[in-house]
Amino acid sequence: LTDAGRRSGDAAIATALGRSTAPFVRPVDGAPTAGQLRDAGPAGWTWAIGWDVDPRDDLDPGAGGPIAADIVARVASRASGGSIVRLRLTGPRTLEALPGIVEALAARGLAIVPLDEVLGR
Repeated sequence: LTDAGRRSGDAAIATALGRSTAPFVRPVDGAPTAGQLRDAGPAGWTWAIGWDVDPRDDLDPGAGGPIAADIVARVASRASGGSIVRLRLTGPRTLEALPGIVEALAARGLAIVPLDEVLGR
């Protein structure tokens, strides 16, 4: 992930949530390069975070990607306590799926918690 891309995504989240994503960064493909880690650290992103649930919400339904109900089902069926779910800010159906994801996880006795809590920080 480029520094510009990281900052752009962080700015969007900060606007919505009122805080930065730092110190957490999600490498685009899950495996950051040494250069990406070297660049991210001094900029405040000191933890590269992986995931264990990926509903592929980045794909447009018109191109074979999931509709909101599919995203909900994929997350609900794959998540367990301590899971980290990969969701994209730009996913065509991600925002539509979010209420269903929260509801489905709650129905299974799971709650969405901050990364700090998952990582025991």
